[in-house]
Amino acid sequence: MISSITSRSSRLFADVGYDSIREFGRGPLLECMSTCHSLTLIEGVLSGDPLDLKMFQSTKWEFIEETEDHCKFEMAVPAIVRPCGERSMEKISGDAKYDSENLPYEVGILRQFPFTSSLQRMSVIARVLDSSHFSVYTKGAPETIESLCRRDTIPSDFHSLLLDYTREGYRVLALAWRPLKISYTRVLKIQRERVEQDLLFLGLLVMENRLKPESAEVIQVLRNANIRPVMVTGRCLLLELRR
Repeated sequence: MISSITSRSSRLFADVGYDSIREFGRGPLLECMSTCHSLTLIEGVLSGDPLDLKMFQSTKWEFIEETEDHCKFEMAVPAIVRPCGERSMEKISGDAKYDSENLPYEVGILRQFPFTSSLQRMSVIARVLDSSHFSVYTKGAPETIESLCRRDTIPSDFHSLLLDYTREGYRVLALAWRPLKISYTRVLKIQRERVEQDLLFLGLLVMENRLKPESAEVIQVLRNANIRPVMVTGRCLLLELRR
């Protein structure tokens, strides 16, 4: 996996390797990668879309579904995510004098707008523990996310870099976010189109999706039987041609 993020000083992209993702520390990029997914726990095993799983696992965070402990967010929270090894609230709650600097780094996922093929994106509304506002995190097809972002946050080499990656056969997603300064009641009712607008571009998530080893052999068997293989895809055409 390769993550490519913007350099704010030059408005150009800078490549970031798989092992360096956590070096960003606290911030919207890591929070987007750890929250903007449809993963769930099934019999204690984190399950869901393989792409979402790879993205989340690269953050080295952990996923925790709702428990009574989540009242620390002062609202109903279906799930929280936090860095592996992060102190939980239980470990510091014995000290009545703890303040915001001592709180664990946790993000509560409050609402999800699921991925649809027609919209080519998904979003979540989340809140960092003790934050003064909610946050919207969005990921999806780069061209779609670009259209939802503020123009001044899109790097000048966005299109050229995207073309390079897709020509090489990589799967590319764009990430974006924005603060959402509304009440919890409005979070539960706000419409999707009101959420997914005026986003701040974060970067591109670039992944290699390799063919299964047996694919070439199966295709050849079909051809030998005079069966013409036809590919139907909703993904980028350049990506599939490369594959």
